[in-house]
Amino acid sequence: MSSQNETRLLTSSSCALELVIALLKAIRMREHGELMAPDEKHRAVRQMYYWPDISTRTESVYVAAMNERPPSWCEGILRSTLFNKQRSAVKQLPERGQRSFPRHRGMRDLVLLVYTSKNCSK
Repeated sequence: MSSQNETRLLTSSSCALELVIALLKAIRMREHGELMAPDEKHRAVRQMYYWPDISTRTESVYVAAMNERPPSWCEGILRSTLFNKQRSAVKQLPERGQRSFPRHRGMRDLVLLVYTSKNCSK
């Protein structure tokens, strides 16, 4: 389940649905100007980690990624579709006075892609 600590920093488990819910909450917070300032967020995150251990954990992530099986055809299509949607959203920069991101447009598609990718045949 996602949570919000007293410093307005959102955290979430790695469950796909909870990540989507946390993302939607972050979008709403941004719309209402409730997100913390970047320097304040940096200080808060910096205190969450034991930095001497970071390189060891990072190395284990890279080793696991190198040992991961190649994606199935279905997973490859889903990843490509999601990547293309993200890339096209970046290309469509707003004009002065417009919103800097679409108002929840495409979130249903994101939820569907996350759900579908979990159920792809291998």
